[in-house]
Amino acid sequence: MLNPLSVILNQQSTIRNRKVPLRFALIVPFLLQIFTAVGLTAWLSLRNGQQAINDLATQLQSEVAARIQQHLDSYLLLPQLANQSAINAMELGLVNPQDFRSFERYCWKQIQSSDSINTIQFGSEQGEYIGAGRLEDGSLVLKIANSSSQSDFRTYATDEQGNPTK
Repeated sequence: MLNPLSVILNQQSTIRNRKVPLRFALIVPFLLQIFTAVGLTAWLSLRNGQQAINDLATQLQSEVAARIQQHLDSYLLLPQLANQSAINAMELGLVNPQDFRSFERYCWKQIQSSDSINTIQFGSEQGEYIGAGRLEDGSLVLKIANSSSQSDFRTYATDEQGNPTK
C-alpha cells in the first residue's frame, strides 16, 4: 500500500515537472510567429517572382515575334514592289518583253537601283528567258536564254551602262 505522503509528493513533483519556464513560454510562441511570418512572406515572394518572370517571358516572346513579323514583311515587300513595277511597265508599254535589249536594260536598272534585290527574271511562254542578277562580289550580270536552243543559256558581265561585255 502506498503512503499518502508519498502520493502527495509524487503529485507535486509531477506538477512541478509539468511547469514550463516563463522564458520558454514567452520565446517559443514569439519564434513560431516570426518563422511563420518569414516563411509565408518568402513563399509569397517566390510565387509572385515566378509569375512576374513568366509574364515578362511572355511579353518578350510577343515582342520578338512582332519584330520578326515586321522584318519579314519589310523584307518581302521589296520583291513584290519590283514585280509590280515590272508588270506596270509592261502594261503601260514602257517595256516590251519581246524587245530583248530594252528589257535587259530594264532588268539591269532595277537590280542596280537596290542592293536588296538579288535577281530579276522574266520567262516567256515561248521559252525565252531574260534576267539580271548580282554576283557575290557585287558585280551585275545579264542572263539570257533563247527559245531556239534551250541549252543556250548565257551569262554576261556588264559595264557601267548595263551593256553586256563578256
